Amino acid sequence: MTASGMYTVIEIGGDLSPEMAAELLECLLDSRDWTTPTTGSETLGTFRTFEDRLEVTDPELPHGEFLFLEKFCRRHDLSYRRVVTEGHLDTVTEWSPELEEPRTYEADNDRGGHPCGEAVVIKAIKILQNRYADLEDRIKEALEILTQGVTEALDIPEFKVGGERVPEDV
Repeated sequence: MTASGMYTVIEIGGDLSPEMAAELLECLLDSRDWTTPTTGSETLGTFRTFEDRLEVTDPELPHGEFLFLEKFCRRHDLSYRRVVTEGHLDTVTEWSPELEEPRTYEADNDRGGHPCGEAVVIKAIKILQNRYADLEDRIKEALEILTQGVTEALDIPEFKVGGERVPEDV
């Protein structure tokens, strides 16, 4: 994290009408000056299509939130996943039309960004160690405790405009 912001990436998927594509571009351009780093470093933010999704990266995003862009996505039923990286821990916020509100969870980026981090596993093991002398007989209960702390990552769909896939790096 810099003095002014946090390294943040948002992936956007879904089908956007051609009429709204210009509004999305305007929202992106208005959210930041993409030609000048925010703190004088040489790092610039980017937006591009990558792996069938629209990806926006800002290495110095204030508060780690794309406020207007995320509101735009919810208003137009576009799914998104925003990842804010701080050290070895990612804070992941996701939304899709199936969710009433965005959901947030922590993921350990040293272990591939899995939503079930070490903290959940350690908590479950400590609970079991305190309750049972023989852990082998309690594997089933341990798995139930572990799965309570697991958040399944959303499947972000392809980003399309008017039903058409957008070529990469456009």
